[in-house]
Amino acid sequence: MKRMKWMLLAIAVAAFLIVPAAVFAKPYKVALSMSYIGNDWQGISANVLTSMYELKYKDKVSTLDVYVAGTDAANQNRQILQMVAKGYDLIICYPISPTALNQSIKKATDAGVLFMCYDSEVTAPSSYNVTFDNYDAAFKSTEWLAKTLNYKGNIVVINGVPGTTVDIDRRKGCGDVIAKYPKMKIVAEFPGMWANGPSQEGMAKLLAAGIEFDGIFTQGGGAGTVQALLEPSTSSSRWATSPRTWSA
Repeated sequence: MKRMKWMLLAIAVAAFLIVPAAVFAKPYKVALSMSYIGNDWQGISANVLTSMYELKYKDKVSTLDVYVAGTDAANQNRQILQMVAKGYDLIICYPISPTALNQSIKKATDAGVLFMCYDSEVTAPSSYNVTFDNYDAAFKSTEWLAKTLNYKGNIVVINGVPGTTVDIDRRKGCGDVIAKYPKMKIVAEFPGMWANGPSQEGMAKLLAAGIEFDGIFTQGGGAGTVQALLEPSTSSSRWATSPRTWSA
């Protein structure tokens, strides 16, 4: 799914930049509004955008600036309003919430700014959303997990960045599958932030607590999850003595 996310960002940029330059009296000013960036793919997303700018679009783009708000919606709102005041033509956004940014987005689009969200969505009618079906992706992944486990067992669920539509949709997709099978249940879940560090830390805590499980569904951060399972301190756990299955 990481490759899909980077493609979404590229599509969002290209969709704007194919507009004839004559539409504007000057080259475009572009801002990237990022929220949580503690996972690898968000850093790579920013690199993809800056690389596209450097290699292909310097004749159309005069400025490309990156803003990082973290998980604070109020901070992302403040930054968006700053972007409007600075006269950006395009704001590309990874929103921390589907609704919390709507007023700032409206102010931006009322001022003539083109606003595009990638991967995670907003409900503001004046924003474009470039995404894919995250519910379906999680549903199908969990269905595979259920089939592999013969539709029974304890499941650990590692979620993404709370509040984003991606996390909301993937939680629902996973939960809807597990709810279909009476012999399957979620025994633990935590936010892995689609990042290796938090996923490894959270998984290590579950192992230390002696929680028994048969499968893992993770939205991201799979390498960190596996690393926790391979740590020597887990060698005496139930994980080490019976097979497990995981899905990402």
